[in-house]
Amino acid sequence: MIKWKEYNRIIETLLDAWIILNNPEISHLLKTKKLVSTNINGVLAQQFISNSFKKWRQIDAQRLELEEWLDWIKSKTDLLLKIKLEWRPIIIIVSWWSSSWKTSKVSEELLAYYKTLWVSIVKISADSFFHGPTFMTWEKTKWVYINYDMPEAVNMELCKQKLQQLKDWKTITIPSYDFQNDPIADAVKINPAQIVIIEWMFTLKDWFYDLWDIRAFVDVSTHWRLIRRITRDSGKNWRTGKTPEQVFRDVMSEVEPGDDTYVKPQINNADIIISNDRNALIESVRIDKIEKQLKYQYNNIPFLEIFKVLNSHWFTIQKPTTHIDTFWEPIKGFWTEWEIFRIRESSEEESKLQLTYKFSSKNSQSRTERIINFPIVEDDINLIKPYYKEVWRIEKIRIKFKKWSIIIAIDTDVTLNDWLWMVSYWWNFIEIQWYKNEKELDIYKKIIELLTKEPWTNESYFDMLKEFKNI
Repeated sequence: MIKWKEYNRIIETLLDAWIILNNPEISHLLKTKKLVSTNINGVLAQQFISNSFKKWRQIDAQRLELEEWLDWIKSKTDLLLKIKLEWRPIIIIVSWWSSSWKTSKVSEELLAYYKTLWVSIVKISADSFFHGPTFMTWEKTKWVYINYDMPEAVNMELCKQKLQQLKDWKTITIPSYDFQNDPIADAVKINPAQIVIIEWMFTLKDWFYDLWDIRAFVDVSTHWRLIRRITRDSGKNWRTGKTPEQVFRDVMSEVEPGDDTYVKPQINNADIIISNDRNALIESVRIDKIEKQLKYQYNNIPFLEIFKVLNSHWFTIQKPTTHIDTFWEPIKGFWTEWEIFRIRESSEEESKLQLTYKFSSKNSQSRTERIINFPIVEDDINLIKPYYKEVWRIEKIRIKFKKWSIIIAIDTDVTLNDWLWMVSYWWNFIEIQWYKNEKELDIYKKIIELLTKEPWTNESYFDMLKEFKNI
C-alpha cells in the first residue's frame, strides 16, 4: 500500500515530468535515456527528472531587463498554478548581489499582482534568520574574518526547516530581526499560501535545491551597489551609522570580494537573470549635499586686479592649492554621461586624498551637482582598481576667495590629459560655487563679468575634456 506522503511525491514527480516533456529544448534529453519502467516508489523517475530538470534550467536561463522580468515570471508561475496541487505552494527564489535594490522592484510588484487576482502569496526574507550580534561577536573569536554578507551569518538549518514546513502547507513562526539586536524567536506567524517568495543573497545555493520552482537572480554592477550602499548606510542611518569612508572600505574590501566568492558561483542556477543597474537620477536623490556652480574662462587678467575686485566685495583669499584629479569609470555596468567618479590629490594638509561621486544636472543658468565626498588613503585606490578603470586626469592650481558660504575659485595652469596624450588649456577659469539661489548667483555673475568678457559655461572640466576628444 502506498503511503500518502509517498503518493504526493510521485504526483509531484509526474508534474515535473510534464513540464519537462512539454519543453522542446530538453526533449532530446529523454531520447538519449532508456527509461524502461518506473518503480512504484518513483525513485528512478525522481532521479532522472531532477537531473534533466537541472540541465534544462541551466540551458533555459535568460537575461531580461527590469521592464521585462515581471511578464516572464508571471507566465511561469501561472503555468505552475494550473498544474500543481493545492497543498503544494509554488516556491519562487529571488537572489542578488549585495545592495541590489531587489525588494522594491522584484518581490513587491509580484506580491501586488497576485493579490489583485486573489491568489494567496507571502514573502519571506532569510534576513529574518540572521544569528544576530551576540553570535557574530562570539564567532569572530574563532574566525579570521566573518561578516553579515557571508552564508555563516544566517541560521540555514532553521531557515530550511521552516521553509520545508511551509512547503508542506503548514503554518510556521519565524524570528524577527531588526539589524541591531539579537533576533526574537518565533515572533512572526506565516500561514501557507499558493505562492511563496523567498529572498536572500544565497538562496540559489544547492542547499535550497529541493525547495525551488522558479529562480531569479537580480544583477547589478559593482558601481551601483557601492553608490547605493554609501547613500543608504552612512551618516545617521539606522542600519550602521558609519561614515562614508567606512562604508566604502566595507564594500570594497569585504562585501565585493565576498560576493565574488559566495554569490557569483550560484548565478548559473538561475532560471532568469534580471538586469537592474540603477538609474543615476533616481539613486542620486538620496544624496543631500548639493553644490551649484558656474564657470567663466579668462585670459590676460592680472591676478592683482582679480584680488582687488574680490577684496572690495569682502571676499577673503585662501591659501593656493594644487589639485590632481583622476577620473574613473566602471569596468562593467551602466554609466551615464552625468556621473563623475573622481579621486583628488590635493596639497591641502587636511584633505590629501578625497574620493568624490557626483551626479550633475544643468539648466540654462548653471550646473547643479549632488555630491558624496570623503577622505581616503593610498591603499583605498587599490581597492577600486579591480572594478574601475582610470580614464582622464586634470591638473590645476586653485586659489579660493570666500565670503560666507560663497566661494569664487580661480583655477590657473589647467592641464587635461587621458594618459595617452595631453592637451593644455592656455586660458584660466573663474568658478562661482555654493551660491544659494539664482538671485544670489546674479549678484556674483555681475562681479565676475567686470573682470572678463568671456561667456560663462555650465560645463565641468570633465565635460570639456569629453567634448574636446569628440571634435
